[in-house]
Amino acid sequence: MTQKGSTINSMEAVILAGGRGTRLRKAAPGFPKSLAPIGKHPFLSYLLGWLRAQRVTDIILAVGYRRKDIVRQYSECIPCGMRLRFSLEVAPLSTGGALWNLRSMLEGEEFLVLNGDSIFDVDLRKMLSFHRRHRSKTTLALASTQETGRFGSVLMDARGRIKAFVEKKAAGLHGHSERTNSTQLISGGLYIMSKTVFRHIPGRREVSLEKDVFPRLIGGPFYGFLSEGYFIDIGVPEDYQRAKAELTERFTAC
Repeated sequence: MTQKGSTINSMEAVILAGGRGTRLRKAAPGFPKSLAPIGKHPFLSYLLGWLRAQRVTDIILAVGYRRKDIVRQYSECIPCGMRLRFSLEVAPLSTGGALWNLRSMLEGEEFLVLNGDSIFDVDLRKMLSFHRRHRSKTTLALASTQETGRFGSVLMDARGRIKAFVEKKAAGLHGHSERTNSTQLISGGLYIMSKTVFRHIPGRREVSLEKDVFPRLIGGPFYGFLSEGYFIDIGVPEDYQRAKAELTERFTAC
């Protein structure tokens, strides 16, 4: 019998879909960010479709804002071949708090974590192999970009260990992108984690993985995995419009 999480196919995936999506509110009024329409389907259905194509089918959806809408959407129409469970936030917990909130639902020692508003077409088998070869406890999938205004950047040493995060610039907080002449590495919102990460997450309160937890992991077995795969984050209207033009051609929704 295959041990839970021993291969990428048997690994659980946590999708963090609890955000309010305030920057997207005018572009997709009336929807939580993960249910923003892309053609005939919600954005989240494309992310689930991508996971199913990777043969990752055991999914925990962490939902908060407009949680009843998300639960109703996927309770009435469970994607074929997938096991969906829901972790409900009755108060905002942010990404780290949402993960801590569902820790007892995880059956495997290792698991995937994905942001519910982005798709990063990473080769998950290669990423898991990298994660284990380096005896990493948390591995971030990293994309390269020249846009630094919207995202913070990630610095690594020669062995691929993450050594620092550089804060995004203030302009990015308002949804504007800024291009530079140098390529920067950014987190693609996709992680492989081991349960030891819960030692670094204070429980029962709002905690950000990006701001509060990841900086605490620096100096330990904390690595970045580079990927040239397609990446999109619909957090701002410009990229939401791009998603509407590109996703239906690239991915199959569940």
